[in-house]
Amino acid sequence: MSIQKLRDASDVLREAATAIDGSAGDRLAEQADRLGTLADRDRGPDHGTVARHQQKLKDIKADEPTATDAVNEANDLLNAYRETVEGV
Repeated sequence: MSIQKLRDASDVLREAATAIDGSAGDRLAEQADRLGTLADRDRGPDHGTVARHQQKLKDIKADEPTATDAVNEANDLLNAYRETVEGV
């Protein structure tokens, strides 16, 4: 199920957030929460919504290189989700 990709991305980010101190960890936790909320909705997010989350993850990765692996894994999951979304 495609929505599971959002849950998986949320889980990856949450796990990374516990391992990273400071604002980067807080920002990862916030993104994990938001993706989890999107996954719990009746209708999944559109391309634009997911792209905005991916941009925020890119910014976190730039600020905190130790988050690179988790952000890359989450982005791969978000891209897999987006492949199932109609439109753009």
